[in-house]
Amino acid sequence: DRVSISICNLVTDLRFDLPQEYQYFDNSRSGGRLEIADYCPYQANVRFGDGRTSDCSNATNQLPAGRNTFGERYGEGAACFTQPVPLTASLTRSFGAGCFRYTCNADSTKLAVFVNSVSYTCDQPGNVLNVMNDGIVGTIQCPSSFERLCQKSIDFPTTSPPTSSSPTPSSTTTSTPSSGVAINFMKFLLLAPLFTAFLVVFG
Repeated sequence: DRVSISICNLVTDLRFDLPQEYQYFDNSRSGGRLEIADYCPYQANVRFGDGRTSDCSNATNQLPAGRNTFGERYGEGAACFTQPVPLTASLTRSFGAGCFRYTCNADSTKLAVFVNSVSYTCDQPGNVLNVMNDGIVGTIQCPSSFERLCQKSIDFPTTSPPTSSSPTPSSTTTSTPSSGVAINFMKFLLLAPLFTAFLVVFG
């Protein structure tokens, strides 16, 4: 379902022979890590050393810009994409999968994957995208079907949002020179009788 990066917890060299009922392979020491799961191997979320997890939908897993080596995005509108050629950057290699933001066109026939703010378009399901930007090199596999992801796709800007926003025209009041002159003339007409009275009394 592309919700998170996961790793199969299959072990091929357990320190003991599994009970007969839990042997799923020819090798009696091959199986999952957990007894509670009957030693059945399964895909498990990754827990990183800093306490984050690999849940793509959880925005709290987002790395700060200085540590976001592969331009990933966690949170709403992000999904897990596999990498046939794992992304590399600064001599660092990815897991072979990562969380990236994405968006779909109106009829769900195309899907764009964003690495940092650069988009790579999936024109066909299953295509492989060549990634090369900001020192990041590798490939990303397009999903075999766009339908499920596009059902929950939300729009994202193609570039990072600005650090500060300018007032919009609707929230800014603008006066032209002509309107200012008109207002001052009206004030003069209203105050003229007072000046006249002042001159009559004290003149």
